[in-house]
Amino acid sequence: AMLRPKYGERVVHTGNPVRAAVGNGSRERGLRLLGFSGRRPVVLFLGGSQGSRQINDLVTALLPQLCPRYDIVHQRGDHGSAIPDSACYRSFDFVADEYPDLLAAADLVVCRAGAGTLWELALTGKAAILLPLGRGASRGDQIDNARYFSEQGAAVTLEDPTAEQLSAEISALLQDAQRAGQMGEAARAVTGGDPAGAVTDVIKALLQERPGQLQSRAGTN
Repeated sequence: AMLRPKYGERVVHTGNPVRAAVGNGSRERGLRLLGFSGRRPVVLFLGGSQGSRQINDLVTALLPQLCPRYDIVHQRGDHGSAIPDSACYRSFDFVADEYPDLLAAADLVVCRAGAGTLWELALTGKAAILLPLGRGASRGDQIDNARYFSEQGAAVTLEDPTAEQLSAEISALLQDAQRAGQMGEAARAVTGGDPAGAVTDVIKALLQERPGQLQSRAGTN
């Protein structure tokens, strides 16, 4: 017989909690902040809090091809900007409070595949192209994350793409609104509901079931 995990009955699978503000962004506020009209598709390149040299190099290579057709937002990290802002390009070293609005304004996101970022994409139902960190630069979790989302139809994964490959995939997605919409819906489905709410519900249930026991433990710490 298959052995059951010691605490199997006490484990609850919730998914990765995401702060509520991420889902409350405004496309209109995002477009105003960026100075974009909203008449052209918006592509958001995210390099993570420290930025990504690979993504930055791809943006530099692709901008002449992308700008005639799309508006580009680029979170580049602290690597410095090689490209000045223009009518079709805005860059930031790091985005904090504005992030939900920029995400809401985006029609497509190009980013790494950390768990936090993926669950933010899922919460907001964004079509995405994932460029996961390779096993040489990480423990391989981003590759596993990206492949899982791709298998669910929730994203496209490109491992170490050329600029030409990425450009082709961006164009293919933005020219097929139905495919991009289905990808966003598949991303929403991956979350399986409200992870943060599920964690809160578990805590509330514990407090209601065993308040005396929990208080006595707290008093001994």
